[in-house]
Order: sequence, then C-alpha cells, then structure tokens
Amino acid sequence: TATCLVLDLPYALIAHVGDSRAYLLRKGELTLLTEDHSWVAERVRQGLLSPEEAKTHRWRNVITNALGSFPQARVDLLGLKLEPGDVFLLCTDGLSGVLEDRTLLEVLKHFPPEEAARRLVALANEWGGPDNVSVVVVRLPEELPRASRPYALPLEAAKGAPVRLKLGQEPEELPTQVMEPKGRGIRVGWRDILLIGLWVLVVAYILLGYFKGP
Repeated sequence: TATCLVLDLPYALIAHVGDSRAYLLRKGELTLLTEDHSWVAERVRQGLLSPEEAKTHRWRNVITNALGSFPQARVDLLGLKLEPGDVFLLCTDGLSGVLEDRTLLEVLKHFPPEEAARRLVALANEWGGPDNVSVVVVRLPEELPRASRPYALPLEAAKGAPVRLKLGQEPEELPTQVMEPKGRGIRVGWRDILLIGLWVLVVAYILLGYFKGP
C-alpha cells in the first residue's frame, strides 16, 4: 500500500492506495482524510458492518486495492488548502489498527513531530504490534506563503476542506462540491428532427392555402 503527501505550500496533495492512512490535525480536531481500500472498510461504508465488527473480523486484513497485486491500481487523489499549524500523520495499519483515534490526537497535540512519531510507534508495539508500524508526522509552520497554482481553483473554493480530485483532468475540470455544476447542453435526437420537419410541412401547407385563397 502507499499513502503519499506532497506539500506545495500553501496546498497539499495526497495520493492513496491500500489501507495505510493520512490524518489531518487542525485546530484540535483529528480528521481521517483517506478511505481504507479493504474488504471490511467497504462493508462498513455499505452499512453491512459496524466499525467495531470490522476491527475483529477475520477478513480485516484483506485489501481490495494495492500496488503490485492487481493489474491496475485505483489511486485516490485529495487536495486541500493548508492552514498554519496543520499537522499531518501518515501511518500504516499497524498503527491505526491498534491505537484509537483519541490516542493519536493526544500524542499529536502534545509532542513535536519527531517525538510524536516515536511515541506512537512505541505505543503500538506496547499494545501488541501485530503488524509493521510506519509513521510520518509533519507539522506546518505558523506562517504560510501566499501563492496560487493552476490546480488550486477547487481547493480555494473549498476553503480548506479536502477535495477529492481525479487523475488526468484539467484544473478547471477538477470536481468540487463547492463550485456550481455546469449546465447540460441541449441534445436533439432524430425523433425531434422528424417532429420539427412535420411541423414545418404543416405550417407551409396552411400558409400556401391561405395565400392561394378560394
């Protein structure tokens, strides 16, 4: 699996495949930015399993999207405009599968990035560490540059909220729930053309009879 963070201040882009995770700590609130590509996570999103059931399900380690395991990997791409002091946590499921979100929040709030990463790894190992534990913590400075990028239009419109993007699209086509949807063009089918033609013939026949007179 892979979760990648690109900082292009004052913006961030996240590419995600698999069941590693990216979290954002902002103004005291911890938000999970990515969606797990796993069998149990998909069942949770479908309402077929509860989050508690997913943690102990026998198929909790089955991933549905990964690099190298499938002919093609589905890449989730997120973007957001950053705020001063934002903290990112990237981690494998060896951490997120063991520690509760409230524990992650407390450690990230009270320790600098390097110390927070060490403590999170240590806590995961203390709680059993059933899988590999990889952790990256990034804290942004209190002052961010003012800049603009070609891809940043939907990120600016979202006002700091994460925006789900699609690979290969032009910047003006990147989807965001904040921007107004484009109107649909008018489509004319062959039935419409035939109907219009009939109306033209009827009108022409009436006009011809009117001008000829009795």
